[in-house]
Amino acid sequence: MAQSITFGQQLRELRTSKNLSLRKLAELLGVHYVYVSQIERGIEKPSENFIRKIAEVFNLPNVDELLLSTGKIPSDIKKILVENAAEAPVLLREHVGGRFMDKRRQEILQMWKRNCSNGRIDYPIIDEIRAVKHKGYDVREAEALIQRCHELYEANETEKLLKYIAMIRRALRNAPRVDNPEFYSPTTFDAIRKSLSFSPKWQMDSDFRLDADTYYDRVYGGWLGKCIGGALGMPVEGWSHEKILSSYGEVVNYLSPPSTINDDTSYEIVFIHALKEHGISLTSEDLALEWLEHIPIGYTAEKVALDNLRKGLMPPLSATTDNPYSEWIGAQMRGEVCGFIAPGRPDIAIEYAYKDAIISHEREGVYGEMYDAALISLAFIEGDIRRLIEAGLAFVPPRSKFAKVVRDSIEWCRTSGDWREAWQKMAQSYLSEYNWVHTFPNIAAAVIGLWFGEGDFERTICITTMCGLDTDCNAGQVGAILGTIIGANQIPAKWREPIKDRLDSEVIGFEHLKISEIAKWTTEIGQTLVRVGKSE
Repeated sequence: MAQSITFGQQLRELRTSKNLSLRKLAELLGVHYVYVSQIERGIEKPSENFIRKIAEVFNLPNVDELLLSTGKIPSDIKKILVENAAEAPVLLREHVGGRFMDKRRQEILQMWKRNCSNGRIDYPIIDEIRAVKHKGYDVREAEALIQRCHELYEANETEKLLKYIAMIRRALRNAPRVDNPEFYSPTTFDAIRKSLSFSPKWQMDSDFRLDADTYYDRVYGGWLGKCIGGALGMPVEGWSHEKILSSYGEVVNYLSPPSTINDDTSYEIVFIHALKEHGISLTSEDLALEWLEHIPIGYTAEKVALDNLRKGLMPPLSATTDNPYSEWIGAQMRGEVCGFIAPGRPDIAIEYAYKDAIISHEREGVYGEMYDAALISLAFIEGDIRRLIEAGLAFVPPRSKFAKVVRDSIEWCRTSGDWREAWQKMAQSYLSEYNWVHTFPNIAAAVIGLWFGEGDFERTICITTMCGLDTDCNAGQVGAILGTIIGANQIPAKWREPIKDRLDSEVIGFEHLKISEIAKWTTEIGQTLVRVGKSE
C-alpha cells in the first residue's frame, strides 16, 4: 500500500534539492533554524504562515493543497465557515471534501508502517514489541495480534487498526518479565558496583597526573572527535553497510558539508551546564529537570522520558514507565562527557554515567553509557586501542548481555582478516534480531571500528561509518575516544578545519557554542573531581 510522505519529508527533499542548508533556508524564511529542523523531523507542526512562506520560496503553485495536506484549513476558507456557521458542514465538504479524514487515516496507517526518507521501511509497533521482548518480557500476547494488524492495514481499515494497536500496547504494558539465569542485569548502582571486577587501583592510582594544558588539549580533542564523527555519520544514519558501500564506496571524507547540529551532543551540553549549576553532587533528578528546561525534542527513549518528566515522573520512573526503547542507543551516545570530567578515574566516570542514563534507560542501555564513559576515562591513561576495549569491560556487569556482545565483538575481530569479515559475523549473530537503533549492534560497530582502526583517527571513524546502522552515534563515539587519546592538535586538518570550532545545537540557551569553549567548561569541572596539575 503506497503512503504519502510527511510534510517534514517533503520539506527536507525540497531543501536538499536546492542545496540549501538548514541555516540558509531558515534565513530565507525569517525563522530559527531549530524550528525548521523540528518540522523536518516531524516534532513541530508548521504554522499556516510558515507553509505559505515555503510555497513562496520554492515557487509551489497550490498552497491550499499544501495546507490541507498538513491538516490545516486555509484562512480564507476559515473565514467563509465563520461567516456562514449554519452552513459550515456543507461548505466544509464542498471546499475540503474528505481530505481531513484522509489525513487522519494516513496518520494511523503510519503508526503501523512508515516509509522513511532514506528508503528504509519501519514498522514502529513491531519495533516496540521486539524491544520489550529484548528487555526480557513475555510478549506472546502482543505478537499474536501482529497478523491481524497487517490484514487491517492492507484492507485500509484504519479505525480497527487503531484499536488493535491499543490492544498491543496494553499487552506490552502488562507483559510478565521472564528472567534468563544465564545473565545478571542489576539495576541499582550499588548492585552494579558490587558485580564489577575492576581493581581498587583505579580508585587510588597516585602515579597518574595530567598537566592542565595536556588535559585541555585531550578533552578538546575528544569533543572535536565527537562532533567530527557525528557530522561524518549523519548523512547515512540508518543505512545498511551494503547501501553505504553501493552509494559511496570507500568512505574517506565527509559525505556532505559537515554540520554539528545533532541530538547526540545536546544531552552532553546540558550535562555540563547542569554540573555548572548544581555542582559535582549533581543528582539524576537535577539533571532531568535541566532536560525539561533545555531539551526541546527527543527521540525514542528520550522522547518517552521527556513526556514522563512532564507528567512529574522523575528518574528512574521516567525511564521505566511505558518506554519500550530503554535499551536502545540513546544513553550510550552521550557517555563521553562523563569520561571527559574523570580522566583516569573510570570509577567516577561510570557513576556519573549511571546518573545520566537512568533518566531514559535501564539495564543494558545503562551499561552502554557506562562502558562509553569508562573507555573515555581510560583513554587518558591507555593508548593501546585493543587493550582499552578490553579494559572497559571491567566497568560493566560481567554477566550482562551487553558485556557478552562486547566480548563477542572482540572475538570476531580476533578471528577475522579484516573489518568487513568481522562485521559479517556480527550481522549473522545480531543484525536480524535487533533494531538498527538498539545498543547491541551499534556497540559492535564501535568495537569493530576501534579494533581495525588501529589508533588511526581517520581510519577508525570511516570504518565505523561504513558499518552502517546509527552511524552518527557510532562514529561520534569512536571519534571522541581517538580524539581523547591523540588530542586536538593531532586530529588531521581535513577533518578539523571544516568544523571550524563551531558547535551548533538545538539546546535552548546554547544554540551556538565554540567547541573550545565547552572543552574549557568540561576541564574546569574535571579539575574539581580529579588531580590535574598546573602546567609549568
